[in-house]
Amino acid sequence: MQEIQVKYSSMKPFSGCVGAMLLLIAGLLSISGCSQQSIAPIHSEAAFQTFAEALLVSEPARQKIAIRPFTARESPIPLTDANRFNDSLEQAIRERFPGRFRFVPRAALQKIAADANEFGQIEDFTRYVRRQQADILIYGQLELIGDQVLLGYSSASPATGRVLAKTPTRTLDYRLPPAPALELEPALALLADKLTADRLSIQRLYRGGILFEKSGIQTRLGYYLMQRLDVLVKQRLGRYPAHSANDYLEAEKRGELPENSYLLGGQYWAFKDHIELRVSLKGHDLRRVHQVRIAGDSIPKRLRAAARPPLQKPGENDHLGPNSLYLSSDRGLRPVYRIGDEMRLTLQAGEAGGYLYCFDAYYRRGRPVITRIFPNRYHRDPYISPQQALQLPDESMDFVFTLHPPAGPEYVRCYLFDRDVTRQLPREIVAKDLVPLAVNSLEDLNTIMRGIPDTRLNQATLALTVEAQ
Repeated sequence: MQEIQVKYSSMKPFSGCVGAMLLLIAGLLSISGCSQQSIAPIHSEAAFQTFAEALLVSEPARQKIAIRPFTARESPIPLTDANRFNDSLEQAIRERFPGRFRFVPRAALQKIAADANEFGQIEDFTRYVRRQQADILIYGQLELIGDQVLLGYSSASPATGRVLAKTPTRTLDYRLPPAPALELEPALALLADKLTADRLSIQRLYRGGILFEKSGIQTRLGYYLMQRLDVLVKQRLGRYPAHSANDYLEAEKRGELPENSYLLGGQYWAFKDHIELRVSLKGHDLRRVHQVRIAGDSIPKRLRAAARPPLQKPGENDHLGPNSLYLSSDRGLRPVYRIGDEMRLTLQAGEAGGYLYCFDAYYRRGRPVITRIFPNRYHRDPYISPQQALQLPDESMDFVFTLHPPAGPEYVRCYLFDRDVTRQLPREIVAKDLVPLAVNSLEDLNTIMRGIPDTRLNQATLALTVEAQ
């Protein structure tokens, strides 16, 4: 959808279907090899007292708090360490505000978060939080740069989806557990050996991509790693048909997944002198997850330069509110397209329905180009009924989404409100559809949409990769 990213043409019929909400990548799965703890203490009482103050000093007493656990997809450090941060935060809240707040039990949250993230249904977690009658949901943002963790927290209302507070980011000393860094090819060979232990009989292998950190984007390095692993697994197990991850999701949803079918996927984190690579092989009767550390200087130079692209963190505020919202594409939840391909989106509101506003964002020479894609001149009404599956575009919309240069990351972000907010949007957004808007960033867009008063809303973001032909 670059350079308007929308090509108008006679609409060709197509069929769309709601993909099962499964995000099956390695970073969402439990990793036995990551249970070791850091070799530097990570608790800083002053830092967590600051977090507690920033999040809750203005909140009335007797409210119930849920602290969302970190997941492997979010965390570049072992989960035992990441969730110790949450232990420290809860302790700081209890000490700073003795007896003032109640808490949803952490053990139950840990389990529901693991299940929800493994199957891609993050909104199931917030639905559980609402059932527990939590008034405040606290969630963390975590990055590792060198020997320092950058940590911050936000809070939101599960009842309205509104962000209530955000802490300053604090820097904490941290060192990754020691581990040898292998050369690239031996590391990939080791992973292939582990994934194919017991000589699995693979009839079909679905490739889910190897994504960069929690961006949802497959970089050139990720694409290369996926291709090499596919070759190495095939060498060990013989030939088999290869299919896309979306084929796997659709077959599993219909209950028609062939026997001995598996999904191969992964995630990597880029550091100064190495990358941490996690890969998984998942099927009905098996789930294997393995991790290796790869020496940076063994990665081809052309790929090393693209290992850490400057990407957005698109889903930070997704699925916080009461109105369930599902957003996917004709190529699944983490799609990869080539320039010239057509893209089709699938959206579905939950039991409440609502009023939907969707935008596309890509980057040209480092500057965002943001376009309102729904509602549009072909479908002016933003309302969607409860459980309605909306195809974008559908047969009534005389246009198609065609991916144009430049290659790189692209995002679709949708907001679902409990009422029509069209009259409260800036004229620039209301007056223009399917053409670039004068909005400077996704953050500015978020400020506009989330700044509308007296609403209940939810948000979903689809990250996609556009590759050169």
